Amino acid sequence: SAGGGIYCDGTVTVAGTVITDNVASACDGGYALGGGAYCSADARVTECTIGRNAVINCNLASLGGGVYCAGDSLVEDSTIFDNYVAGSNCDAGGGGGVAFDWTGTGRLENCRIIANIAGDNGGGVLCHGSPSIIDCVIAENYSWSECFGWNGEGCGGIAGGGWGTYQAQPIIRGSLIARNSGFGCGGIARCAGLIQDCTIVENNGYNGG
Repeated sequence: SAGGGIYCDGTVTVAGTVITDNVASACDGGYALGGGAYCSADARVTECTIGRNAVINCNLASLGGGVYCAGDSLVEDSTIFDNYVAGSNCDAGGGGGVAFDWTGTGRLENCRIIANIAGDNGGGVLCHGSPSIIDCVIAENYSWSECFGWNGEGCGGIAGGGWGTYQAQPIIRGSLIARNSGFGCGGIARCAGLIQDCTIVENNGYNGG
């Protein structure tokens, strides 16, 4: 299933909305994406509060506890907190707060990504494709996976997923990445793009940085 709370496809704007206590699940097969919201194409989420949502999948990958961003979607001026994502094994359960699509160029601007949990990688944000993370606070997120070493698993803050031509190449600029923790990496892992003018402090990676 996709979009436990809201499914946005196309030129859609969701503004000033509270999206909480929703679940996207797919234990009967398929993928589960976006516990709070699924956004694709040119969808825009602005000035929203997205919290306490979950994505659960018994068989395959689950992505984006708070928001799953595909295409050129934009999430701005929003707070994404206390969301959860869990899959069935390693390489499943990514992006406790936000997960970006494999080939998209989604944007996360002036957002607070706080206290989210991923069962695999990217407690705060899981990056695929070439997304932009601008002027955000990504703090106190957690990944409890012990699968670090494959696809960036176990990173509490921002994790890049993929391999080969699908390697994540995000632009991370002007953001605070702080007090995140994970079995593999606390702050940022497996991102081949640009990190500029950021503050990265007090993260805790049990087996990484």
